[in-house]
Amino acid sequence: MSGEVVAVSLATGRILARRDLGTGPSIRLSTPLLTQGADHSQLYALTPQRTGRAQRVVRFGADDLAVRSDLRLPGDVTFTAIEAGPRTGSLYLLGTRRGAPVLATADRALTRIDTSQQLRAGGGRQWLVIAATVDAAESRLIVSYHGETTTGADVVDVSGAPALPTVVACAFPGGRGLGCLHDVHGTAAFVGDELAATTGSLEVVVLDAARGTVKRRLDSKLPQNHLMTLAAGPGADTVVVVGSCMQAGGVSVLDVVNGDTTRRGYPAIRQRSGYRGVCGDSVATWGDTAVIAAPDPVGRGQYPTGLFLLDLRAGGGDRTRFVRMASPLALLLW
Repeated sequence: MSGEVVAVSLATGRILARRDLGTGPSIRLSTPLLTQGADHSQLYALTPQRTGRAQRVVRFGADDLAVRSDLRLPGDVTFTAIEAGPRTGSLYLLGTRRGAPVLATADRALTRIDTSQQLRAGGGRQWLVIAATVDAAESRLIVSYHGETTTGADVVDVSGAPALPTVVACAFPGGRGLGCLHDVHGTAAFVGDELAATTGSLEVVVLDAARGTVKRRLDSKLPQNHLMTLAAGPGADTVVVVGSCMQAGGVSVLDVVNGDTTRRGYPAIRQRSGYRGVCGDSVATWGDTAVIAAPDPVGRGQYPTGLFLLDLRAGGGDRTRFVRMASPLALLLW
């Protein structure tokens, strides 16, 4: 985990540009440290937390990774997630202060922090933010937790941004270590008016995005996995779910409306020379290709690390390319 931002060509696998952000993050989970501006010409990255140094948000040009600007972040918050609003371009920065989850907002040019507020009381727990996603209308922000004694997700009303956002009230105020969407464990993605999310089990839940109620539970067909990684799929009603290289791995494309599931690359078998199958800790889609980041599953340099490029088209089978690179933590496609 070198802390670099690397631009890679999906067509050739060639590394196009690099930008060093310093030592990689100490948190092992694949927290979302990258996001893309509303006009797709700007990229943003959170620098990792390092002793004696304040975290920053860095703005890059998407064409060459040249630094355009950066913003120093409040030192009393450990930031672990960043998301850009698709409508306003505002940045949503999430982290923890003395265990409690905090949301800060910044303008797209990184000239200032607009707002900063605690989302819920810590209650003696560590509400580690591991994922965030905002809907296309930029009215709701989903904030997912995974601390030692916390899980679930909160729904944050950001429709009035840059005014202070508010957490949508729920039946679980946090004393039990549960976010409002207590079925969620890992990542989520908006699919139309619904929200699909991993649960830490084989199931993917589909929720009413406005009310937070569970509408359907879908079988990912990826047993022997603690599923936490999901992204919007190539179709309007699909999501892509990935199993970790620490477990059985594999990829499933789920239709969230009718529950149809197509499984690929399962199981993933680790070998020193490479992988049989597909696995990873983060995923994104580009057309009919799923790009899956596979960091070192044991942290000892025993297995190859890089990106799986999986053909999702019908008849594609388990056809993949593997681009070797230093242990990737987060993905952003443009």
